[in-house]
Amino acid sequence: MKETGKVIYKENDKIKIRFERSDACEKCGACKIGQNQEGMEIIVQNSVGADIGDIVEVEIEDVKLLRAVLIMYAFPLLMFIIGLFGTVYLFDLLGISNMKEIISFLVGIALMTITYITIKYVDSNRDTKDRYKPKLISIKKSSE
Repeated sequence: MKETGKVIYKENDKIKIRFERSDACEKCGACKIGQNQEGMEIIVQNSVGADIGDIVEVEIEDVKLLRAVLIMYAFPLLMFIIGLFGTVYLFDLLGISNMKEIISFLVGIALMTITYITIKYVDSNRDTKDRYKPKLISIKKSSE
């Protein structure tokens, strides 16, 4: 997925880019870093030598975007469903019928929460911070 934006700040080897979010980008949420009413701002590595005022193109690979979405949404949802139906099934096997729906729901929520905490812990202990960030790919229009 590619987006075009304007460089608004530069410091050392990093630049801040502001761009209007397209419909696809608005629904995704992968880069909601610094979101405000005027547009969205992201900080990226200045790999193409852009300066303030340049119009640049930013990309996040579709495969990486899909992987991030699966990790952050599908896996926790799967764990919630496993906790929910697994607990109902276990209670049915044990012949327990008292409040099994409420307990199943709470077990599902607990598993989903544990999954999110695990994802956060694993992500903070690995060198993945730049893996899912958008990359600067070109200068479309120079400010000069």
